Amino acid sequence: QIWVPLLIPHLIGKMFVNFGMENLFPVIGFTYNRPQVPLAGPQSSVLMGKDVFQAVQNVLVACGDTFSRRIPYCLQTRRYSATVLIILAAMVCEVIGFFLTKAAVAWLAWISISMAFFGNGLVYAAGSRYIDQSVPREHQLAAYSLWCFMGDISSVIGAKSQDLVRGWICGGIVSDYECCSHASGPCQSNL
Repeated sequence: QIWVPLLIPHLIGKMFVNFGMENLFPVIGFTYNRPQVPLAGPQSSVLMGKDVFQAVQNVLVACGDTFSRRIPYCLQTRRYSATVLIILAAMVCEVIGFFLTKAAVAWLAWISISMAFFGNGLVYAAGSRYIDQSVPREHQLAAYSLWCFMGDISSVIGAKSQDLVRGWICGGIVSDYECCSHASGPCQSNL
């Protein structure tokens, strides 16, 4: 079918953003795993309760994902190249999100996760718009199933690689508030 090759960028984008979401969200939680979160870096004395930190994070996740889903629908173009550019922009959001998280600065982690979910919203909207408008109706279920299946594969890979990414972020960090091997008791880096 002609729609299958044209779905490939959507499959790649879906895999990219699902990996980012399933990896960054828990890794941030595992990195800032003490009752207090140092907002300005591992040695920061500016602290915030972890519950408040996560509440702010969750609001930013919702905003990033929700607001970005309108963008592909607001664009007046029906050009395939515009859709591919949206997918590339989403993938760039994921990459930037990972590098911001690497800084191990909590307030940057908020931007990081917001960007990751912004990219997710872009891919979801671009993919569903493409499938709805360009895939023949009798093949839409197959297209959606393939698209979701590829994203699910990447979600599993993202979830299984959390320890690797946390090690990349926490490598060499000595702090009383982040990258601890346990959430309670004395902080000992597990790296």
